[in-house]
Amino acid sequence: MFIAITALIYFSTTSLRDAVARANKSEASLRASNQSLQELNQNLESRVASRTTELELANQRNEKRAQQFEAVAQVARATTASQNIETLLPNLVNLISKQFGFYHAGIFLLDEQGNLRSYEPQIVMAAKGCWHVDINSALDKVVL
Repeated sequence: MFIAITALIYFSTTSLRDAVARANKSEASLRASNQSLQELNQNLESRVASRTTELELANQRNEKRAQQFEAVAQVARATTASQNIETLLPNLVNLISKQFGFYHAGIFLLDEQGNLRSYEPQIVMAAKGCWHVDINSALDKVVL
């Protein structure tokens, strides 16, 4: 009977050692899987953040483009609304300057005698005391 108990204890301990060894292997495998999943999760989060940034930039560009199209539509409406060039051109300059956010805008035309005629917003004309651009000398350098 003593031998039978010894054999049972031996097989039980051997079985327990095998079970502990399998549990250790399983734990190591699970740790490796967890590490792999964490790396994958970080990679995906990084990609999502990158794509989100790209989409936000694209959205900003699209919003700016929509504003520009709206400005172009307003310029087109203003152009078709007035047939008097003396009121049309100053209105267009003001509208272009305002809608496109330009500090300075102007339309410069040459008449039949070659004289320069400019249409600029009143605000810019008042500011010319601060700086002066000689458009005639600039036009002399342009080869038509």
